[in-house]
Amino acid sequence: MAEPTAQPVVLQKLLTAGLAAAVVDRGHDRVGGYVAVAGDVADLRTPQALLAAYGFEGQAPDYVDVVRFHLPPAAVLSKPSDTPERSWTTYPFGFLRDAQPVWLLGTTRYSYGAEYWRLRADGEQKCLASYDGCARGWRGAHGWLAPSRMVGTRATWRETEYAADVVGDGVLLTAGGDIPPADLAGAGAEQIRPGVWTAAVPLDECDVFEAVVTASADGIRVRVLDSDGTTARVQLVSDDPDDARRISAELVEPDVYEATLPVAGLSGTGGVLNELVPGRVTSPEPS
Repeated sequence: MAEPTAQPVVLQKLLTAGLAAAVVDRGHDRVGGYVAVAGDVADLRTPQALLAAYGFEGQAPDYVDVVRFHLPPAAVLSKPSDTPERSWTTYPFGFLRDAQPVWLLGTTRYSYGAEYWRLRADGEQKCLASYDGCARGWRGAHGWLAPSRMVGTRATWRETEYAADVVGDGVLLTAGGDIPPADLAGAGAEQIRPGVWTAAVPLDECDVFEAVVTASADGIRVRVLDSDGTTARVQLVSDDPDDARRISAELVEPDVYEATLPVAGLSGTGGVLNELVPGRVTSPEPS
């Protein structure tokens, strides 16, 4: 059975303009790529200081946006690898330009309570939105996205699988449909929006995990992020630009290539479950 993780690490994600707009306009709830431990970069309070640490010298916009969030309970952090030169700034030794550690986060869903902050040139910091879980989405955003079955924390409770948000020693389970599943209804399911139901259950009654589904596209290994049965949104497992060109993938942020492909063109599908287990490390450790 899953157990709560004590004092989960708080991460900070520097958003590109495109990612910031996706959160505000569409309620985009996925996060991955380069992140830092929020406490390590707490002194970088202005756009100029933060961008310089990431290697963008000489840039001084009026503001930059970041999201601060707990490490999701089944997400995976790794150190950046010593890759060849890329078109984006890389961190082959695992450190930002100010010598603070930087990490690669496997694409996941934001954890409950994530906060969207704006850092201004005069040092002001203001929280503009907060993430209230996959049923409610971003409070303060214009849109909402239904949770993907292939990205983000999920839980099995009473032999049924749900999208899930771990909140303290409980889990918010989310299901779709005109009516809630019977067990969820018995747990006091609340309708958040048409066809979306959620209820809180004890964490120790759930098995919590995140599924990572992979496949091959023209010989290139990809992770499947979502699918409607006809097409699939995929992410390259590597950051190799040559691999990206072969399947017409686009760079959506530094180190992350994505593409939309026909499901019929995918082969060798497999996957792993990253499970929340007792004693899981809750802060980054050098690999």
